[in-house]
Amino acid sequence: MGFAEWNPQFTVHNTEMDEQHKTIFKLVNELHAGIFARKSGDTLGRTIKELLDYTERHIAEEERLMRQHNYPDHERHKAAHDQLLSQVVEFEHKFHAGDNGLTPEMFQFLVSDWLVKHILGMDKMYAPFLKA
Repeated sequence: MGFAEWNPQFTVHNTEMDEQHKTIFKLVNELHAGIFARKSGDTLGRTIKELLDYTERHIAEEERLMRQHNYPDHERHKAAHDQLLSQVVEFEHKFHAGDNGLTPEMFQFLVSDWLVKHILGMDKMYAPFLKA
């Protein structure tokens, strides 16, 4: 069992988006496990970079689907995505600058703000538009 587990309450009833969200959970768990196991900075840096790259691709695809399905709250959702992505970029910069004290703040953000609040809050709101 990982640090943060995807479960059916996180579904947005779109197979592609659900699979991408599961991958984000997996990457957050890999990062957590790597920190806990005191993996090398290179290993952790690669995991953070993979999380950032995957996040960028996921957000682009999610926003494409919202536009395609005329989701009316797309602009507000995009603004939230921009903020999420900015925060992940900031964590990556801090990591490469040697800031080892960012772990609690980073996991608070990744799990609580992003995985829980964003998926259960904002992402759930577009689900009916993708099903229609």
